[in-house]
Amino acid sequence: MIRDTKDLEEFKSMSDVIIANRFETILEDVKEKVYTRDIFNSDN
Repeated sequence: MIRDTKDLEEFKSMSDVIIANRFETILEDVKEKVYTRDIFNSDN
């Protein structure tokens, strides 16, 4: 099921996996769900 939301907290709770170009601190609380090539936070 695909849903559209503008609420980041809702997005994080309903997502099983989050794919991101860069790891941002706003994703820290769901880091186990985040897949990124920026594994060393070198793009910050």
